[in-house]
Amino acid sequence: MRRPFSLCMVLLFILTGCGYEPESSPYGKELKKISDNDVSLRIKENSLKTPGDLNFHIQNNGEETVAAGNEFAIEKYDEKREGWFQVPFKSGSAFTMEAMLIEPDSYGSFYVSFNDFDYRFSSGKYRIVKVFSSDTVLYDEFTLDK
Repeated sequence: MRRPFSLCMVLLFILTGCGYEPESSPYGKELKKISDNDVSLRIKENSLKTPGDLNFHIQNNGEETVAAGNEFAIEKYDEKREGWFQVPFKSGSAFTMEAMLIEPDSYGSFYVSFNDFDYRFSSGKYRIVKVFSSDTVLYDEFTLDK
């Protein structure tokens, strides 16, 4: 008697508890696509030709040195819900706190591995988001065709 009840409870838990609900983008309308005149973010051309990798550059077009940390986010656009949703990192992931100093008229390069995410990347529209300060959040979009 107890065995069928236990089996039903386990199945119910699996069916209801395993649904992944993506988190909405926390950036709202404060994003600036690619550039804010002094700083720009661009995905390196042809970097998506290597499956599971992404390279991007941060270009400093201003007159002062810019500090860029390692933190970033990848978001996917959901057409049904008409919004951007964060792609989750693997449990226990963290960013180191050192900053790259980017001198005027130069750039810094960053590397992203899709293996760092707890997500199966499917076809669709994505963007990489980088926060520089409370008033500078940049992004660049890319499309995956699987």
